[in-house]
Amino acid sequence: MYGKSIRAKDLHDKFGDLLKQMKPCDEVIDLAQAVLEDVWKEELSNRGKIHTSSNSRKNELEREIEVLTTRIAASSSDVVIRQYEKQLEKLAIELEDLEVEIAVEYDYSIPNRTSAEEVLAVLKSPYSVWCNYDVHQKQRFFSFIFETNLVYSKVEGYRTPNYSLPIRVFEEISTSKPVQVEMGGIEPPCR
Repeated sequence: MYGKSIRAKDLHDKFGDLLKQMKPCDEVIDLAQAVLEDVWKEELSNRGKIHTSSNSRKNELEREIEVLTTRIAASSSDVVIRQYEKQLEKLAIELEDLEVEIAVEYDYSIPNRTSAEEVLAVLKSPYSVWCNYDVHQKQRFFSFIFETNLVYSKVEGYRTPNYSLPIRVFEEISTSKPVQVEMGGIEPPCR
């Protein structure tokens, strides 16, 4: 359909219809919430390990600085003293940066709560979230939902969208029906 034009309103309306079709079941929302909580707990665990590692590195730097200070006081050569001072300066800068990093207190509950609520809102009702977003948020939202740009046909509308991996997984869970297998007894099943 080379040289044909399509009204922007038609594109937007069809895109809205596409988003309205995306309605996951409650099990998917519960699964998404459980996944978010697990990932957040792991992140907090990693933060604790990083904090412990930073404290041990701080103690190590303090010991190295103390050793260098002792060596400077014991040395009589100006060349050796300058070399020790250069090393001491590097260690002092690293120690100051580490102390600043350790001193910063983060409230991790706010970003977790906000992010989880935003992701769950997107999963529950993508269309209503889309309507309330500004241009930059819509760009990020589009990348979250779709892996590639959408193909549009003037006759057929939007072609089959290529959803991103998280959306494909949730869609698969929503549409799949569990296979129930009849339990066999001691005797062979009768016909």
